[in-house]
Amino acid sequence: MKKYFRYQLSWLVVVLVTWAVIAIPRIMVNTEHGFTALATIEVVIHTLMLLCLLLVINEQEQSYGYLVRYVLLVVIGAGIIGLQLLTSATLILIYMVMFSAILVYYLPLRYCYLSIAVNAVLFLLLQRFYWHHPWPVLNTLSTSAFCLFALVVSQRTMAEQQAKEALQISNASLQTTQALLIQAGASEERLHLARELHDDVGHQLTSLIMQLDIARRTASDTLKPQLEHCYQHARQTLASVRSVVSDKRNHSPIDLQPTLMQLAENTPRIAVIVHYQAHPLLAQLNYAQCVLRCAQEGISNALKHSLATELHIHLYNHNPLRLTISDNGGHLHNPIPGNGLLGLKERVETLGGTFTFTPNSKGMVLNAEFPYANDSH
Repeated sequence: MKKYFRYQLSWLVVVLVTWAVIAIPRIMVNTEHGFTALATIEVVIHTLMLLCLLLVINEQEQSYGYLVRYVLLVVIGAGIIGLQLLTSATLILIYMVMFSAILVYYLPLRYCYLSIAVNAVLFLLLQRFYWHHPWPVLNTLSTSAFCLFALVVSQRTMAEQQAKEALQISNASLQTTQALLIQAGASEERLHLARELHDDVGHQLTSLIMQLDIARRTASDTLKPQLEHCYQHARQTLASVRSVVSDKRNHSPIDLQPTLMQLAENTPRIAVIVHYQAHPLLAQLNYAQCVLRCAQEGISNALKHSLATELHIHLYNHNPLRLTISDNGGHLHNPIPGNGLLGLKERVETLGGTFTFTPNSKGMVLNAEFPYANDSH
């Protein structure tokens, strides 16, 4: 069964306790004076705020997309403004601090600073002209300071989380590259053993058979049965050695699929789906290594530069062999390729292929094609 919700215990406790500190006193005050229409609306907004906050801090990105999360952030912002219109209680300002701590995960830093400034100005104006209170300069400055502190702490936490993700994907890339090289090394070792058996043991047995053949033809009648037996046994041994050599030479090709599946399983945050169709080129180390490197770079870019929750790796058994890597991280206008993408382009072109990277309505798409001739083997 798919798990739709995952929370860090610290985040969950902080949100629940902070909400309780804000909402429960207001609910108690409203209860004492009877539930008027405005009081009921305030309770509904507090409840809606809790639900939205819990949905926004949910760490299971695959449950719902980032568009839903942005809508939830708008609802939280609107809820803060609505509560300021319903009550002049300064406890509502704590929602601003929570909002600032969360916003940094979804917007660039300059927009987060702008949000703090806008909320501060709005609070000043509402208190002065809507509630006709004296200018709440001290409350505004202290709340803004708390918002900035929460913003900086969240930014530091997010940077540490990104560093952890980068380390995880680096480890996953190293493990999958090692697995591929182990397969290639095993193939080389089998081929080396086959050559040794053929060149050394095979030649010695051939020489022995020739000598036994001469001996059995020239030996006396009493020795001929024994020599004949030795001769036939030597021929059988040579046949067995040739069979082993043939088996070692006809080794299983490199299998890239389990390596890609391992990479998908070890990728943090993003669900990686592999659609694999076997192709003769993928049995060769240089092509398999190039495809693996493209997959690693596609995943790394999606983690660093997008809000993707899914990434698909398609390998098509066509002529040419075609690799497509696509994510749902959103549309990028005129993406500027970095060293990673340029390096991939060079790798693919070295093997005679073509490489392109283009954005579409859902996210970034990487395409690589490798020509294949049936007589290449």
